[in-house]
Amino acid sequence: MTIVERTTEQSIQYWGAAQDALGVETVWSIWECQSVDQNLLKKKSYRISYTFIDGDATFDEVMNDSRWVTVTADTNGGTVRDLWEAAESCFQQAKARGDHHPYIENFVMQDDGSFELVMGS
Repeated sequence: MTIVERTTEQSIQYWGAAQDALGVETVWSIWECQSVDQNLLKKKSYRISYTFIDGDATFDEVMNDSRWVTVTADTNGGTVRDLWEAAESCFQQAKARGDHHPYIENFVMQDDGSFELVMGS
């Protein structure tokens, strides 16, 4: 086993254990982070938003972009754990309206200082 493979395996194990400890369905997929307690942002509250197509939208509504829904959650701070918990809240709100991707892939800063959550599969 190479160092890269061992490091990747250790990272997968760490983030899987963190997911279990937090009791969340979402999967942290921002591999540059080192731990759930890592500070990524200043210690303050941030608004996280997630925009998706409503689960019961028709094909025509999807094609016309008329059934987009945005859900939000606020963080308790700027750690990975804080962002993960807010992302989980957004995911659960979206999941209530249909099946959604559980992988947290990015947070994109918006002009107002909030963050747009990027989820994938």
